[in-house]
Amino acid sequence: MSTWLEKSPLFGHYVRHYRQKTGIPLTIKISTLAILWAGLIVSMFLADMLWLYIILPTIGVGVSFHITLIRTTKKPDFDE
Repeated sequence: MSTWLEKSPLFGHYVRHYRQKTGIPLTIKISTLAILWAGLIVSMFLADMLWLYIILPTIGVGVSFHITLIRTTKKPDFDE
């Protein structure tokens, strides 16, 4: 599965940079966090289950923390 993702024209460069620990641009981090939280909030309200109001924000905080810990690069070098 990881080989398929690394060869994907859409996700390959992100996976390679993540695995090589070369970092990601700040703009990508911001858009990733925005999409993450938008998806979590929409999911919570569409499902309307009490336990999701606890689980999804907890997962969101963990993933957000992980994303912010990834090294930030100054320029997008994803044009491979």
